[in-house]
Amino acid sequence: MKFSSDDELRARFEALRSDDSDRAPDFHDIVERARTLDAQRRHGVRPLWIVAAAGVVLAAGIAFQQARNRGVGRRADATGSPGGGATPSISTWKSPTASLLRTSGSEAFATPKVLSSILDGASRDAVQH
Repeated sequence: MKFSSDDELRARFEALRSDDSDRAPDFHDIVERARTLDAQRRHGVRPLWIVAAAGVVLAAGIAFQQARNRGVGRRADATGSPGGGATPSISTWKSPTASLLRTSGSEAFATPKVLSSILDGASRDAVQH
């Protein structure tokens, strides 16, 4: 596009500016709308903080109660089970996961007892003579 003079170019830009300013909202309306939204958000945030604080207090209460119950369980195990039965001694107690440690074929991976078998045979021979 070629323009014959700068005056024509200025006139076109002025027309664009006036068209933009006619379509633009009023500045004071925008500021007032922002203040209204800010006030609405502030009122909405307050209940959110209350709910968050209540959640933290609830979680702390649950954690405290569980720790307290674990302490009661330990004291009951030391003095006898809470169900009234006797607590098994350490020599008769069996771990519920002991069977998981013994797998089939684990003997093949065990290290051979070379040193103990030599000493065992020597001590038997010495005792027999």
